[in-house]
Amino acid sequence: MGRFKKAISKLEAELRYRCHRYYVETGIRKYKLASAAGISDTLLKGIDSPDFEASMKTLQRLDEVIPEEWEPAGAGNSGKILIPGQVDPVIGYKVWESDLSRSRKIYIRDELLHGLDPDQMERCAFYIEKARDPEGRLIEGKFKIEVLRAIAPQCAIHVFDVGEEDPDNYFIEHWDAGTGFWKGADMTGMKFAELDDEALRRCQLEDYLVCRETKWPNLSIVHRNYAHGEERNFLRLLFPFEASDGSPKILSITRPQSSGLAVDLLKKKLPGYDLKSGEGIVDLRSRRS
Repeated sequence: MGRFKKAISKLEAELRYRCHRYYVETGIRKYKLASAAGISDTLLKGIDSPDFEASMKTLQRLDEVIPEEWEPAGAGNSGKILIPGQVDPVIGYKVWESDLSRSRKIYIRDELLHGLDPDQMERCAFYIEKARDPEGRLIEGKFKIEVLRAIAPQCAIHVFDVGEEDPDNYFIEHWDAGTGFWKGADMTGMKFAELDDEALRRCQLEDYLVCRETKWPNLSIVHRNYAHGEERNFLRLLFPFEASDGSPKILSITRPQSSGLAVDLLKKKLPGYDLKSGEGIVDLRSRRS
């Protein structure tokens, strides 16, 4: 492929991604977007997907509708658009094992959430981002668990209090008992010190510590199997936020994954993925550089 064709191909990919993100993030109806662009709404049939099919002419028409100053979430400070397939989504991985369970987890760039769960979890992410104050802080009371449950009925919504200095004293402030996990028991009020599975306890605590200290979202894909035979794959997104008194808390949103890109990444990246940092949890602060 010559330089000209490569340039056109890259531009087309960027326009396609920009149009998809504008549709998803603004919530504009297909017929309204099509009408504004002067095209048939049948041409927007697959715009829910980042790689939807559209001609260059259609993409140009759509791009003319999008305000020039608008940028998709996750474009970053550089202003460059992250295009799926051009950026390795995996930051790193870690494994926790005990006689009771084994947890394998890969950490994903949160900018690429749309490629993993473009409907429910991404809707939650947009809702949370819009709830932030002008300084970017997420404050208790500015978002509602009931709303999250409504826009993501297949997700589990949990809240963890991480205000104590001793991580073992972190506790579950709100547990979504509707998940069926732990046989549907309500774990509200349980401290992490009460977990008798050391691997599971460390797996959770290390992530909450990183999330609390960096104050950044934490996105991961988890494969967990237990000695009694249960096995689970799920996508998990953590959001740090502040209580009304300023103490730190963490919002956890998870969704089971039986197939799709999340499971494919687990299969592809975990077996031979080289963790450059050697040991310990991946330093998520490096992803912003």
